[in-house]
Parts: sequence; C-alpha cells; structure tokens
Amino acid sequence: MLLTSGQLSMTISSGIGKVAGPGAVSKAQTNSYKVFIFTSLLFLSGYVLQQQTVHNIQRAIRPPPKPSPKPSPSVVAQQFGDPPGSKGHETYQIQIATSQPAEGWKKVAYAQVVTDHRLVCNAVMVFGELHRQKSPAERLLLFPKTWADSTGVGDPYSDTSRRLLKRAAKRYGVVLQPIGTTLPGINEDRPSSYSLASLFSLINYSRVLYLPPSGLLLKASLLDSLLASPLERPLLAMPTGSSLSIDSSSLLLVRPSTEEHDHILSSILSAESSVESPFKDLLSDPASIRQPSVSDQHYPLLAQTSALQQLPDVANVKDFWSLTGYARISDAGLPGPEFDIPQAEFRKAMPSQPAAKRIWEELYDKFRDHRMDICGLDLEPWRKDV
Repeated sequence: MLLTSGQLSMTISSGIGKVAGPGAVSKAQTNSYKVFIFTSLLFLSGYVLQQQTVHNIQRAIRPPPKPSPKPSPSVVAQQFGDPPGSKGHETYQIQIATSQPAEGWKKVAYAQVVTDHRLVCNAVMVFGELHRQKSPAERLLLFPKTWADSTGVGDPYSDTSRRLLKRAAKRYGVVLQPIGTTLPGINEDRPSSYSLASLFSLINYSRVLYLPPSGLLLKASLLDSLLASPLERPLLAMPTGSSLSIDSSSLLLVRPSTEEHDHILSSILSAESSVESPFKDLLSDPASIRQPSVSDQHYPLLAQTSALQQLPDVANVKDFWSLTGYARISDAGLPGPEFDIPQAEFRKAMPSQPAAKRIWEELYDKFRDHRMDICGLDLEPWRKDV
C-alpha cells in the first residue's frame, strides 16, 4: 500500500510522540501540521497547473472558431444595386444585412389592395405565408367599403369574401382597411373604380410593399429585406415580365404621405393620369423603375411564370425556391391560377425548357393546394370569357 506525504508525516509524528514523551509530542505535532499545510498547498498548485495544461492542449487540438461573417450584399442588393432612388451611401449594405427598419417593424407593412372577389383568397394566402414564415412586418388588406355593408348578404361571392376577411384578421393578424372609390360619384361595384393610389394614404407607415396578384410568396426574408432598405423616393416599382408598364401587376414599394396622395388624386381629376395608371408623374424618373433581371448567379426577386423560359437551365431547381421572393402566376391565354384550366390549354402555355417547365407546374400545383388549405376553395370553372 502506498502512503501519501501527509499520511507519512502523521505516522512519523505519532512515532516520535511515543518515543520522545509529552514535550516532544507537542513539538512533533506542530511540525506535522506545517508539513500537512505545505503538502496540501503543493497538491493544489499541482492540480491547478495540471488543469491549465489540459485546457491548453484542448485549445491546441480544437479548430479555431470561424470568423464573424462580414456584411455582404444580399439578393436585394444584387437586384437593386444602390439604395432605391439615391447614389448610394455606406450604411446601406449594413442596413439590409441586418434587415431591421430604422423605424422598427411596426412602421413597415405588406399591403394587398383587393377589389375583385376572386382575388380575396390569394391575398389571404399571401398573408398566411407571411405568418407561417414569421415575417415581423405588419399586414394590411384594403378592400371596397361596400363589402362591409349588410346589403350584400345572400350573394355567395360577398359571403365568401367576408368569411375570408375575418379569417385573415383572426388567424394572421391582418388589419382590414375599407377604402372608397378613387373619384366621387362613380360605380362602387366596379373593381376599376378603385386605385392603387390608396397605398399613399397609409401615412401611419413609413414604407408599404404591394405584391401583385395572383401569385405565391416564396421567401419572406428577401421581401422583408426590401422593406428594411432605405427608400429615398416616394415610389419604387418593379414590373413583372418583360414589360415596363407600371400597373396592378407590378411590385410596388411605397413611401406613404398625404402630400403625394393628394397630388395623385389631383392628377387623376385633371386627366393627367388615370385610375388604372395613377403613378405617371412619380415614375417619370427612370430611377424609380427597376426591371427584374436574371443572371447565372441569382434569380430575380420577383418572378413571373410567363418569363420562366428565360431562367438558366439548372439541374437543381431548388435554387429558384430559395432565391425568389415572390412568384406572380400569369400566362398569355390563361385566365389565372384560380381557374380549372383544361389540360390542352395548360400545355400550350407551358414553357419548353425542362427546369422552367418543372417550376411552372409546381407553382400552379402549389397555388391550387394552398387555395384549398387556406381558403377551403376549389378552383373556379373554366370560362372562356374571363
């Protein structure tokens, strides 16, 4: 059996006490205490040094931590380049990298303007996806105030719209905003009597993003970054497809203000612009219009099914779903994804390029499935006059 230094000291001290008598015992005990204390201190010092050595060895074996990533241009930066409407400034990349609006998320919002009953479900689908992906921005749904009247009770379209509006408010935290016609005295039941100019009346928000119907929200974080980016113009527009015309089929980033809203209404009254195209003056500067582009490195922030043929033919189509913020579903000869389209007509509009064809089919399939899951609605019957 091995003895520690302390045990050995105590044994020796006991032996000395037995041989030497009472006086020697007292002295021997004092010496043994000193030996015990010094031995304990020596043991503790050795233990501390041992632990430090172990930690040094672990640090030497463990790979060094990855450096913190530096702010890099996001998909939004690639799409829009410099801050919308400016020559660029140093804080832009940092702001879009952190995706945090300077005024806070309560001051920016997604807004859908719905004036046709058949488009209500799509607006609710968009808000449902924003909710599922946990977008921190507010959600607004603008609709004709006549829909809130009780006079339409019994109309199946009105009843369905009211049901969906209530669902949007209750499940997805959507703020419902009734609006009036753009001009006084015109038919309140016609969708064309309402204008996107209403977006400028939302002065409680610093920026509002409008997504054109009908379509699917794919990546909320990309659109959140767009909402968080600086906007130094009243309006930034991104048309869909290859056309540069700005209308309800365009993605719009708006900076609401009473002054701009009144100016737009005055232009419509004086016939300088129209209800259908109310932003003629604001878009006179080409810097306010950004055309979606496609490169080998990234997909456009806003895609449209009719333009999918232009996408790069890549083997992995997952890139499209991760790098595209919103996909508008619109094709020549087809009435819209809300309708049950005959296969013959469906195949005519389908792109021929393999990757584009697969994405195109998946978008239509996802739209149909989400329409049923969120709204409880099947597709509308095909009608040639739509």
